[in-house]
Amino acid sequence: ASQERVLDITHATGFTFRPDGKKAAISFCGELWSRDSESCHDLLSTRKLHPKIKGLAYSPDGSLLAVAYENGLVKVVDVASASQLAVFEMASKVAPSVAFSPDGMLLAIGDKYRGVRLWRVGSSELPKVIDAKPVCALSLAFTPDGENILSASHDGAIRIYSASTGREKGSIHFLGGTEWVVSDRSGNFDATS
Repeated sequence: ASQERVLDITHATGFTFRPDGKKAAISFCGELWSRDSESCHDLLSTRKLHPKIKGLAYSPDGSLLAVAYENGLVKVVDVASASQLAVFEMASKVAPSVAFSPDGMLLAIGDKYRGVRLWRVGSSELPKVIDAKPVCALSLAFTPDGENILSASHDGAIRIYSASTGREKGSIHFLGGTEWVVSDRSGNFDATS
C-alpha cells in the first residue's frame, strides 16, 4: 500500500504543467515536487539551501524542466531521472524567468540586471547574452514559430528579439490604460491615439 503525500502549497512560488497536461511541477519551501494522477514525489529537493524558485518551464516534449532560483542559479533537470543536465549561475544572482523554444532546442533565461541570455540545450557552452540592457526580464516567451523571444520587464516594455541572432527587433511600451507605443530598431513607431 502506498502512502499518499498531501502537499501544503500555501506558499507555492511556482507551478507549471508539462505540455501534455499529465504532470505538474510545483515549487514551495525550497523544494520542487512533481505531481501526476498516480504519484507525488520530490523531484529536486533543496531544503538545505532554501532558495526560492522564481521560474519553472517544461521543454515541449516534457522531458526537461528548467528551474530558476532567486539566488541566480538556473538548473535544467531531466524529469525521468531527476538528474541535472546543466547548472548556470547568473551574474546578477537573480534569474526570475525561463522559457523553452517550441522545438526544445533553446532555453531563454531572464537575468535580473543583465537582460536576456540564450542557451542551446545540451551544449557545454555558457548561455550567451542577447540583451545586455540593465532591466529585469520578468517573463519570457517564444513566439509559436520559435523565431522570436519576447521579454517583459520592470520598465513596462516588452522587447522582441530574433531567436537566431539575438538582435532586438523592436519593443512595445505601455503608457498606461490602453495606450501604447510600438517601435522598431530603425526608429519607426506606431501608437494609440
